[in-house]
Amino acid sequence: MPDYHTKTETFAVGGIGDAAAQAAPAKTVAADQVDGFLAIDAKGNVTVFSGKVDLGTGVRTALAQIAAEELSLPLARVTVIQGDTLLTPDQGITWGSLTIQVGGMQIRQAAATARDALLSQAAAGQGVAKEALTVKDGVVVPKAGGKGLAYAQLIGGRDFQLKLDPKAPLKDPKDYTIVGQAVARVDIPDKMTGRFTYMHDFKVKGMIHARVIRPPRAACKVRGVDEGSIKGIPGARVVREVGDLVRRANETGKRLATLAVDTEVRFRSATDRAAFSRELTEAIAKLVAKYHDESAPGGRRHRLVVVAHPLPAYAAKEQSL
Repeated sequence: MPDYHTKTETFAVGGIGDAAAQAAPAKTVAADQVDGFLAIDAKGNVTVFSGKVDLGTGVRTALAQIAAEELSLPLARVTVIQGDTLLTPDQGITWGSLTIQVGGMQIRQAAATARDALLSQAAAGQGVAKEALTVKDGVVVPKAGGKGLAYAQLIGGRDFQLKLDPKAPLKDPKDYTIVGQAVARVDIPDKMTGRFTYMHDFKVKGMIHARVIRPPRAACKVRGVDEGSIKGIPGARVVREVGDLVRRANETGKRLATLAVDTEVRFRSATDRAAFSRELTEAIAKLVAKYHDESAPGGRRHRLVVVAHPLPAYAAKEQSL
């Protein structure tokens, strides 16, 4: 599959791909763009990008079924990427049945838009009416029979550069061969064999495992920790809550040396938000590399946490008043 973090080649189904490719952006996460939701690689395989995640309800399989059905493509040729904010559109929270009735319908419309555009492109290339063509197993073929054009030939490895078309014809449910059928869930094998990566299985650079030191009874306060008890454990360290540090600073009358940034930014689009996050990360990485000194005598570690989160809808409304 393509490296979507660095993907730059573009192609517009309408025939303007060569000109547009000169200034191609990174993969879009816009929820009104076909490319935000799906991509077709050079082999004709499809990747679906879903902002909704699978919390154990099997929606990863269901979303693949929806896309495969609308694209008239074998289910085995569809892969679903979920919850990667650099690659997937913001479809809101994963909650109850909303993944299918909201997120699934967006993916369905994106697939229908893509299918309709590919039919139009094939019709124009073959000099026939679009109504004379159909799609079977990812190949646009004449209804009367004859040679067809595979998705890979029409768009493989390139971008659609199309907005979701709410009028793009959806497949008639009576013609469904994938949706509504009992298929094996793609997440079950790894869960049954211990290969699945659960949250507590994740490992990142510099990660440590924590043990919470709890009081022997209720209403106790931590007055001190015997740090000498862990000196024999390589890499072990004590992590104190900020609230504890503030309380101790107040008790001793000393100022707590901290730096805080609290501001707001309104992004024009999800693409701008992703660009901002990338540039901020690069800037912080440069500053850390400049000032971090692992071997400085008397140096003291500080924790740096940068968080950006959407404001609640009511808060944004109040600010606009």
